[in-house]
Amino acid sequence: MKKKLLITGASGMLGKEFLKLLSFDYLVYTVGRSSIKTSKNHYLIDITEEDSLKQVLDLINPEIIIHCAANVNINDCEANYENAYSLHVNSTKVLSSHPTTDKFIYISTDSVFDGTKSNYIETDTVNPLNNYSKTKAKGEEIVLTFAKNPYIIRTNIIGFSPGLGNSFFEWGFNELRNSANIKGFNDVFFNPLYTKDLADKVNELLSLNIPKGIYNFSSSSSISKYHFLIEIAKEFNFDIKLIQSISIDALNFGIKRPKNTTLNNAKASNNGIVFPSIQQTIENLFKDFKKRTNA
Repeated sequence: MKKKLLITGASGMLGKEFLKLLSFDYLVYTVGRSSIKTSKNHYLIDITEEDSLKQVLDLINPEIIIHCAANVNINDCEANYENAYSLHVNSTKVLSSHPTTDKFIYISTDSVFDGTKSNYIETDTVNPLNNYSKTKAKGEEIVLTFAKNPYIIRTNIIGFSPGLGNSFFEWGFNELRNSANIKGFNDVFFNPLYTKDLADKVNELLSLNIPKGIYNFSSSSSISKYHFLIEIAKEFNFDIKLIQSISIDALNFGIKRPKNTTLNNAKASNNGIVFPSIQQTIENLFKDFKKRTNA
């Protein structure tokens, strides 16, 4: 009999990849505020409403939970701290403490680090700089406290939605396609994974007998935000001159953001999970994007 697996945030850019991939081997359930046509077992609820969430959990009794629901809008998290806390912390406590759940996978972020160094390992001290990363870091603490077998995945993702959203890649593509001048940060570095690749690696984690704990899931090499935009321009024959190379310090965001959150994935690699290079990650993203949008 297939194990029951619950996905939060299944309508999002990452969640949809989990839903598509894991539906073959698991009895997949989803929860969220948006309807999902591709989910046969979807509960239309706001997971920050704790009583409703508890009722659904008691109906499903999931054996595995992948919690990837998050508000990645940094500005909104700053303006609405209580909402961010409710989503990233309170709902995480309800989910991770459910008694039937054997494995709990919490999709966290590289932004729990302050970016003052690089190549972060799992035991490095976190120092979140804004409300988004502070509430995500608190969510990590909750998972380690309440989950039976916690797996915290620190990562950074790139990808796209069917209708094109506001992710970094989608923003860059849309702006360059419209011949808009944009700025790329030459001193902000990351080593993201394409959402499809991340889903594949989490699936490997579920199939392998890997010890519980915190893991960095990332590309095996890094890139600056500026050079990532350059790669987009090259791939789609956009004008590279539209992209201006600047320091993030040149713009006054008003919200602190880390400069270098590159992750060292040796711990996961030593447990049998092999990660692509940043170039392979970008190639996988571009290939699927062209296929789905005829770009």
